[in-house]
Amino acid sequence: MKLEAPLVVLVLFLNTLSMNSATAQSTPFPVRVGVVLDMDDYVGKMGLSCITMALSDFYTRNGHYQTRLVLNERDSKRDVVGAAAAALDLLKNVEVQAIIGPSSSMQANFMINLGNKSQVPIITFSATSPSLLSIQSHYAKNAHT
Repeated sequence: MKLEAPLVVLVLFLNTLSMNSATAQSTPFPVRVGVVLDMDDYVGKMGLSCITMALSDFYTRNGHYQTRLVLNERDSKRDVVGAAAAALDLLKNVEVQAIIGPSSSMQANFMINLGNKSQVPIITFSATSPSLLSIQSHYAKNAHT
């Protein structure tokens, strides 16, 4: 699995948000982003680690950016229902503006539908099922495509 994909998607996401936010502000502009991964799985742990390091590196090199991503992590518990529950919690209680994850294609398929209904982008970097390519969504992005 290529772990560069979450870094590329994250940087593109940051650039888009920074262009849309008021850059003249003197205080940081927080953007809540959910991360739904299998936290007891190697891919989930590595994915979260890469995302966290990418954010740290990005803000170290680009301290002038006022947009600050605030990660809200949830464990999908290696289950479609667990991923859906985590996504619903992030959407309803945290009011995230995007969700990164999940790891499996079955979880991604369901979460993409949730993203469509709530008009929140779902960014997946490790779900690889060809069936995901056929889902028409303005709010889903697979880093492999």
